[in-house]
Amino acid sequence: MFERDRKQACCSGMMECPICRGIWWLLRNPWLGLASRVFVAAIFIYASFDKIAHPPQFARSVLNYEFFPVWSVNLIAIMVPWIELIVGILLLVGLFTYASNLVVFGMLCFFFVLIAQALMRGLEIDCGCFSVRLTGQIMDWTYLVRDLLFIACSVHVFTARRLVLALDRLRGA
Repeated sequence: MFERDRKQACCSGMMECPICRGIWWLLRNPWLGLASRVFVAAIFIYASFDKIAHPPQFARSVLNYEFFPVWSVNLIAIMVPWIELIVGILLLVGLFTYASNLVVFGMLCFFFVLIAQALMRGLEIDCGCFSVRLTGQIMDWTYLVRDLLFIACSVHVFTARRLVLALDRLRGA
């Protein structure tokens, strides 16, 4: 009885369902993995520029979240943009791809939690995600949706079957 039920199930692992086969193909497609990798890399590289150029303003953005101890804000404001730039470049060229994507994934998850806690606490602050200049644009729940898209792209980099146009292939990784 159980064997018959398993064969009728859509997602039994047998890949009999065209929807499951299509989703599996999308997740494993190396060219779509490249697109996700370049997209996430570009986001991180772009996000780092303004923060690197204006660390005091980024420190103010970090402080506005009221999450970190005051003594750590300057260290965070100096280190985070450089980490974003380095892992973004590594992802872009495909060097240490899985390790750098793991850092990116972790940072994205932390950013998601950071924004969610600020929204739940009713903080009306500017995100400071891509620009440290005060734009007057207050964060809302769409920022969480945006971050989920970024997280999904990062997960997609992990699921791509093989790396395309990546230096990791030259070094045999």
